[in-house]
Amino acid sequence: MRVGKLIAEARAVDFYAYDMNVNLAQYGCSLLFHAGKRSAVYSATNIQGLHANMPSDGHVAIILSHTGRNERLAEIEKLLRKNGTRVVAVVSDGDSIIARYADEVLVAAGSEKVEEFWMSMFFASGKYLLDILYGLEFSRKYQDNLVLNQKYEKAGEKSLWGLNEES
Repeated sequence: MRVGKLIAEARAVDFYAYDMNVNLAQYGCSLLFHAGKRSAVYSATNIQGLHANMPSDGHVAIILSHTGRNERLAEIEKLLRKNGTRVVAVVSDGDSIIARYADEVLVAAGSEKVEEFWMSMFFASGKYLLDILYGLEFSRKYQDNLVLNQKYEKAGEKSLWGLNEES
């Protein structure tokens, strides 16, 4: 519930990830969009560093790392904290370097002992955690979010989904 409160109080949610975790970050960003929360994914090292060096301005960061040992993300996390950004780590190792620097930690299933399934276990578990955070945020302003998503649907029908019919 503490992570849900951080997201609820945030002006925006910024995801930081590399490699396969970027797909999970994009999933979370899409969910929050439908819950009326501004969010973005930062996956390029230089942009991560530049953004992390900015004042928090009401943003919350979610760092996704299946190992929790990515040194570049740990450095980004330190910059975020230095500039007042609250950090949520989603990792498979609650004792990892990224978990140690985070304000809040969500441990997603995954184990090096089952290496061939480690990433898929982490992805499925991380997706589940993001689904829960989305549910909390969506339900917080349930009626407003229903109206928002109806607007999205109407806008999509007018300008996106009907493109093939005009041809």
